[in-house]
Amino acid sequence: MNITPVPLLNKTATQLNIQAVIVRLNNAADVTWQLLDANGAQLLTGVAVIGGAEYTAWGTDDSYIPAQVAAQLGVTLA
Repeated sequence: MNITPVPLLNKTATQLNIQAVIVRLNNAADVTWQLLDANGAQLLTGVAVIGGAEYTAWGTDDSYIPAQVAAQLGVTLA
């Protein structure tokens, strides 16, 4: 997904890539993510945990996951 450009490590992140979502039923989801530059080079990677009220609010719309990861990272989906 495209994001509003963010300066990162003397480069600029322009994409958020969700690599994997591991669901712990009725509990939480662990989301492996990457921030990429315009050429697709990885600048940063990590795992976001979506739990509690955020997990309960997920429902059936999977676009919710990147929105939650973006919020945790402080980036804006474009």
